[in-house]
Amino acid sequence: MRILFIHQYFCPPNGYGNNRSYEIAKYWVQEGNEVIMLTSSAHFPKNHPIHHKNSHFEDIDGIQTYILNVPYSHYFGFIKRILAFLKFYFKSYQLIKKIEKTDLIYASSTPPSVGELGRIWSKKWDVPLIFETVDVWPDVPEQMKILNNQWILKYLHTKVEKIYEHSSKIIALSPDMKRQIIEHHVSESKIYVSYNGTNTDYFYPIPKNNKIPKVIYAGAVGKVNDVSNFIEAAKSLENQADFILIGNGNEALKIQKIIQKLKPLSLTWNTWIPKNEVHPYIASCDIGVSTIANYKVLEANSANKFYDYLACGLPVVNNYEGWQKEFLMENNCGLSSKLGNLKEFIQNLEYLIGNPIVRNQMSLKARNVAVSNFHRKDLALDLLRIIKEHI
Repeated sequence: MRILFIHQYFCPPNGYGNNRSYEIAKYWVQEGNEVIMLTSSAHFPKNHPIHHKNSHFEDIDGIQTYILNVPYSHYFGFIKRILAFLKFYFKSYQLIKKIEKTDLIYASSTPPSVGELGRIWSKKWDVPLIFETVDVWPDVPEQMKILNNQWILKYLHTKVEKIYEHSSKIIALSPDMKRQIIEHHVSESKIYVSYNGTNTDYFYPIPKNNKIPKVIYAGAVGKVNDVSNFIEAAKSLENQADFILIGNGNEALKIQKIIQKLKPLSLTWNTWIPKNEVHPYIASCDIGVSTIANYKVLEANSANKFYDYLACGLPVVNNYEGWQKEFLMENNCGLSSKLGNLKEFIQNLEYLIGNPIVRNQMSLKARNVAVSNFHRKDLALDLLRIIKEHI
């Protein structure tokens, strides 16, 4: 089977970001399929040749990868992000003209412009479109009040619903995302949940002998993340644990000011680390933290750090509820607090920091559920089965 995989934020092994699409495509290739990846320069390392030319082609572990020079950063504001989406759309449209017709198009969004690109070429080639929703648009920017213009919102709702209607199958990365998509008048039978997942061969527990517990946040430092909650916890519990922040983004200056104001004694901050080097940082810690801003729509998230923590045997502490709260409770591998309740979030952290027996019990269960539910190879093969039903 020959698949055109469109993902603006494809991350190679030595890149900076979520490498889900790389691992999914790699496993598809290992199963004897031909995968043509169309992506941007966004998550390629700074020394990569794409940053000095308009486009570049290379074979990445059997994935035929077309890279377009379209910069993107977590530092970008909303308008600059929209311009990057449009630039990738138009450059991709021209490039696809040169690609031989495939048997299927797999488009991973955000942004929705990737889904629209997939829809148009799916119609031109008369091949099925599988549409993957990493975030549900325009629900997130609408509910966060990033987008307020009613004409633009109506246009985006119409466009996204056309993509849903045309798609042979819609892949949602969490059960809550599935529920959000159903609200767009989509039949439940058309939607399949395939979690973001992790590579449990790469992320695994390691022996540790920390004098005091280590608590880590490893991910984006953006508006949706509200990492200030992590900093507040680091200050409140500075004599009880070491806090490690790994990440960067458009809220970095804001977080830096909060750190300068609170001066938490036990906090260290590393900027982006390549995905293939992040394992020892996470695995050496005792608790993994995931935070979001106070917007209910964000509870549907399927952030890769959640899965990476579990694979490394870390109990997870969230400052929100949603499907992840249900999962953590059912499997006894973490704690969640009500969204916006900083006091409860800190109390949950304090409880796990002060209870090594409970922490160790949760650690074993965390690793087990990651292996049994979220291994990327299993998810990739399951997706392949779904795809073959539409060829």
